[in-house]
Amino acid sequence: MPEQIPRERRKFKRYAAKDGAMAILVSADEDHLNLYRIVNISREGLAFEYKSSLGQEGALSTMEIMGIYRPAFWIREVPYRIIFDHEGNPEAADNISTRRCGLVFGKLSKEQIRLLGEFIRKYAFVKRAWSLKRRIRFGPPCHDLGQPEEQARDQRIAKVGKTDLCA
Repeated sequence: MPEQIPRERRKFKRYAAKDGAMAILVSADEDHLNLYRIVNISREGLAFEYKSSLGQEGALSTMEIMGIYRPAFWIREVPYRIIFDHEGNPEAADNISTRRCGLVFGKLSKEQIRLLGEFIRKYAFVKRAWSLKRRIRFGPPCHDLGQPEEQARDQRIAKVGKTDLCA
């Protein structure tokens, strides 16, 4: 019998998080905070990596989502439920056991949904349609340009003030 490929259950696309995207989990007794680096995020949940066990699978709680780089960002009291908590990459180069935790958001307010969308745009790697238009508008890749084309491209860059068009 052929092996079954697991069906994707996510409703929303997950995006890899940029540096500075953090999750803050508050202990049940609100005695201390735990800060984690977000690995990926979507409109329905996120995943982060850490170095010890949480041991709260299935329990509903609240968290804070924060972006520490400019523009700084903070979403307070986000309800969540842990859906998995397991060992990440057992063959990590530093020989320290890293775990990965995935969670799904609970019922979010309209304001939290709006802020989450804004957070994803600022702190996740989201492809933007305008980047493709920019490449088309400025012609072929830089390595294909001849001398006259390079000069014309440089003039367009000077007008726009962008230097990363070939990246």
